[in-house]
Amino acid sequence: YWCGVCQLASNPSAALIELEHAQRGFAAADDATGSFQTAAAAADAIVFIGERLDVLEPWIALLSAHAPVYLAQRHAHADMALDLRVLPGLLAAYVNRRTADPLTARLADVAEGLLDQPLAASQRILLASLATYLMWTGQLARLDRIMVKIDRMCAVQDTAAATRLRWYGVGVLIRSLRGLAVEALADAQAALDVSAGQPAMMAKAHLLMVLAALSARDAERARKHLEEAAALIVPSSPIDTTTYGFQRGLLALLDGDWAAAQRVMDEALTSGRASGWPLREHIALLGVAMAATQNGRFDLAEAMLQEARSHPFYAVCTWHHWIEALVAAHLADRQHDLPRCLAALRRAFAVSRAHGFDYGPLLYCCGDTMSRLCALAMAHGIDAPLALAIVRRHALPAPASALGSAGEQWPWPIRIRCLGHFAIECDGQALAQSRKESRKPLDLLKLTIALGGTAVRADRLAALLWPDMPGDAAQNSFDNAIHRLRKLVGERHIVVQSGALSLNPATCWTDVAALEACLREVDGLTAAAAPATVSGIAERALALYQGDFLAGDDSHPDVLVARNRLRAMFLRQLAALGARLEAQGQPEPAARVYRRVIEREPLAEDIVRHLIHCLLQRGLRAEAYEAYRNCRQQLSVVLGIRPSAETEALAGTLREG
Repeated sequence: YWCGVCQLASNPSAALIELEHAQRGFAAADDATGSFQTAAAAADAIVFIGERLDVLEPWIALLSAHAPVYLAQRHAHADMALDLRVLPGLLAAYVNRRTADPLTARLADVAEGLLDQPLAASQRILLASLATYLMWTGQLARLDRIMVKIDRMCAVQDTAAATRLRWYGVGVLIRSLRGLAVEALADAQAALDVSAGQPAMMAKAHLLMVLAALSARDAERARKHLEEAAALIVPSSPIDTTTYGFQRGLLALLDGDWAAAQRVMDEALTSGRASGWPLREHIALLGVAMAATQNGRFDLAEAMLQEARSHPFYAVCTWHHWIEALVAAHLADRQHDLPRCLAALRRAFAVSRAHGFDYGPLLYCCGDTMSRLCALAMAHGIDAPLALAIVRRHALPAPASALGSAGEQWPWPIRIRCLGHFAIECDGQALAQSRKESRKPLDLLKLTIALGGTAVRADRLAALLWPDMPGDAAQNSFDNAIHRLRKLVGERHIVVQSGALSLNPATCWTDVAALEACLREVDGLTAAAAPATVSGIAERALALYQGDFLAGDDSHPDVLVARNRLRAMFLRQLAALGARLEAQGQPEPAARVYRRVIEREPLAEDIVRHLIHCLLQRGLRAEAYEAYRNCRQQLSVVLGIRPSAETEALAGTLREG
């Protein structure tokens, strides 16, 4: 027994052999106390070896028989040295195989108390299973306190390497699942450092780095360490195999390779079932469901979610309640089942609000899935403040839908308005501009938007803004303006790639791009489009078009070209929306659209004629004539011309009436 205990921190495989021998001796001597202490140490070794956990069952039978007696005795007379030999393995066995057992919560309470005792740090670090238990059960306030304590103990340099690796493993897991990527990467690097020269430990350390890299959405780093781990993993270890497979699946999701994600997630589930570790089996079920959803295999995804909900681990693991509900919401969204999607989102956000969860690599590695779910939550009033906080905390990029009707609600880090007036908002606050600040960075920004905002050639911008400078001097001025513009609005929002300038579409919103996206929806309307849908597009376009593009700024011909193009597009598409409403027998909403357009563009004579027709259909002849008079006055005052013959002919019918 003592030979095994002394080797736990350095060679758990050798320790287990000694402990198995000790157990045979204690059983022959009918020594229940010796069997109990040996079972606790053996469980500790098995969990750390991490090949498969179903082999814990014979040892758990011994632990279950004596654990109540042990807890009763320590309540009467605590023996800290005994606790630190028994509790790490006892707690590890119950956390990993009996998570829902009421005894697990009692053991966790005892373990937390031991962290304050002035005993060997290397022994107390073995209580890291406590942190895992608190994570699964959603007790994050307790978890935060525990993490601080064990971090401090882990800084003790003479702690055994295997012991420190165990703690770093728990640290990487918890911090990766909570989106604390910087801290997770630091723990993973520490795990690699303490494992140097020990292949079995290095395999686990590389897998830890993969998880941390995936949490940071760093595909290249994850790929590198997956390759390193693959060369070291022992095929006979189902736990390492399923961990490796699941992480390959996450990387495939991050890469957008849905077919590969499905294949490797299926493999991870097979090895997860063989591992004897409920956690690994359960997360693999959710991984298969996510991959199946991305591949359009909705029946398989639903079957995996049903199995996940009925799994014993689901009963106690509130963190998996959060992940399962998000996967279910994503599945329903892909099936265009909005009510079921919103119901699942309500479940997910209720768990998040109750327990503090707001991350999970499975969702965050899968394209813009989490961004879209947050956008749906904000659009439908499902704890919008929480959705907003998630977006900002994890710097979620805008989903593809954010240029549509959800665009105004999305918490864009940068908003740029050019229609009617020029303004920049950074995180909801108007950008403060110094009077001493040169206009060139903002001129560069305006001209980039005028030319489309995406992949605008740098040499073209330099030539337009510094026409009197030779090529190299103009390029230097361009580089200086880019530097100052990034300093003004933020580095990540201005992208220079392959000699072209773009606004980052994941972080920058412009009213120009939003208006163009809105007006493109007009061309996609079918004959069956409801009047409410038509009116909704018109209202959004009118709200966006607050006036001419960069009104009053005539410094560059390209600005004038963009202004005329946007104005013509706006008038053409709004006229089409009004005409569609007229054709649907809806003169009143059509007239509202025409009036609003005329408020923006009082010289739009063709729109005035459409308005007059609508008013006549409703029998409002006096209002129709007033619309004509206002148009005639605007044309006379602003342009010094009379209405067209077509307008005058229509006005003639009004006079005759």
